[in-house]
Amino acid sequence: MNQEVASRVRLPARSGSPDLLVRRNSRLREELRRQAREARLQRSVVRPSAAAFWGAEVRAIAEFRLPLMASFIVVAVIPTLLATLYFVFIASSQYLSEARFAVRASEHAGLESLSGAAGLGGLAEIQDSLIIANYVKSLAVVEALEERVNLRQLYSRPGIDWFSRFNPNRPIERLERSWRSQIDTAIESPSGIITVKVWAFSPQDSLKIAQAIVSLSEDMVNKLGERTRTDAISQAEKELERSEVRLRKARSAVRDLRNEVGVIDPARTNEGIGKLIADLESDQVLIDQEIATARRTLSPSAPQFALLDARRQAVRENIALLKARLTSGTGSDKDTLSAVMTRYDTLDLERQIAERQYTAAAAALEQARVAAERQGMYLATFVKPVLAQEHDWPHRFWMPMAAALLFGLLWLLLVSAFELMRHIKS
Repeated sequence: MNQEVASRVRLPARSGSPDLLVRRNSRLREELRRQAREARLQRSVVRPSAAAFWGAEVRAIAEFRLPLMASFIVVAVIPTLLATLYFVFIASSQYLSEARFAVRASEHAGLESLSGAAGLGGLAEIQDSLIIANYVKSLAVVEALEERVNLRQLYSRPGIDWFSRFNPNRPIERLERSWRSQIDTAIESPSGIITVKVWAFSPQDSLKIAQAIVSLSEDMVNKLGERTRTDAISQAEKELERSEVRLRKARSAVRDLRNEVGVIDPARTNEGIGKLIADLESDQVLIDQEIATARRTLSPSAPQFALLDARRQAVRENIALLKARLTSGTGSDKDTLSAVMTRYDTLDLERQIAERQYTAAAAALEQARVAAERQGMYLATFVKPVLAQEHDWPHRFWMPMAAALLFGLLWLLLVSAFELMRHIKS
């Protein structure tokens, strides 16, 4: 600073003049005083501006405090108090009854055991469990519970709070929606065990409903099993009828062929003719041998030659006649015996296949009837519903705490959003 002052104050200096030194020192002092005054003036200007800034912030906070507290009361405090009032003093206690059961089948078969499905027992059990789990939430169960336990009355008692009580004048579709909120189902994989939880407004009601659910589930399993067995028997009977019709047609075709050609069994006839031809040809060979022997020992005019020639001629005629039967036409269409044999073999093969199919269909029908005599499916109950000792809902301590936390977070979000918008505008 002294150097700056010295640079401003430029005096012609003589090293040996005392007056010049005195004047120079006085000017330096004046310059230092002036700069000190300017510095004090600058500090006096800065202090009012900072004070004004912080004063404005304090006023803004003071102005914002009132709506901030009002919003906290409206958004967080009042809803929390209302929730506490409801859950602690108004909400009716709900009691839980739980049952655990599974659909099981004899010989590890599921719903398709009588339909030929093999090796899929675990998958079938899961499918059966899904059917029952969906059934207990359906409108059909609501209607059945209406008949058994008067479900509408159990959920519309006068002692139930207004928010939880069901209006008995509403249609059954609304009752189904309310029922879905009072029941919960879960399926364990891969065992297929079904867990059913039922809530009601008294321990006796929840137990009664849970027992009715188990009974209805067992009835449904029996109906499914009965329907499966009936379908299996019906399918086996239809297959047997088709096999019987095919067998009748095959036998009729064979009979018609026999009547047409006039041969009971073309195969045996052909075999017999062939055997006769072979025997006659053997006789002819023997006769030829006898004639050759006689020619060496007898005279040509001997009577034995005439007899042997007659025998040979007869054998030849018989052979020709039999061969003609094999190659000449028979029946109305004049088919050869070989052609008849071809037709007969085809029809006989069809008859044999039809007989085997009929035998298999009859065995399948008998097996289906035997299986129908046993209970193919049943409901195995592992945990029976019991009478509840204390209520399960609402949680009169945790529900108000959760409401306070929820509304507090909502208020913080609203305040943060408002502050962000205020700063963006400013």
